Amino acid sequence: MDRTEIKTLSRQARDLSKQANELISQGKYKEGHSLMRQAVEAGRKCRELINQPKIDKGLEILEKMHQG
Repeated sequence: MDRTEIKTLSRQARDLSKQANELISQGKYKEGHSLMRQAVEAGRKCRELINQPKIDKGLEILEKMHQG
């Protein structure tokens, strides 16, 4: 797990979401929606990085079971 990348993505998601909400409150729905989609994608990537070690561990266990 790359903590630096996770922190960067989580900050990016937070900042994009905040900017999106500000634009939406100003009536700039198209721009706000675009930023919110980017925020969601950054959050999704962050969760994938957080969960990757769990997935790798599970695959390792399955490989050991299959071998022996």
